[in-house]
Amino acid sequence: MQPIPQTAPISNFRKYQDDILEMMDKEPVILMNRATPRAVLVNPEAWNATARELNKLLLRIEELEDSVEVWRGLYELETGKDKIVPADIEELEKAAGRVPA
Repeated sequence: MQPIPQTAPISNFRKYQDDILEMMDKEPVILMNRATPRAVLVNPEAWNATARELNKLLLRIEELEDSVEVWRGLYELETGKDKIVPADIEELEKAAGRVPA
């Protein structure tokens, strides 16, 4: 279970800036304006660590998606659902808008 996030009234930020920044060093702080979340304060180290982890996850997802495509292609070839057809150079050049030499 996630802990309840720390909150602080945005109106207190100017007067209690040091206290709120100290809170932020422990955990993110949600700045509230009339009981509505308006901003989140996060220390740079936590932000960078989260961004690095997110980038790793996105890269891993991309790798897994590529693997699925490879395995799908192999499956389709094995089951005869896909066939490799030799390329027709003239047809490819026409599609590319080139005229053969």
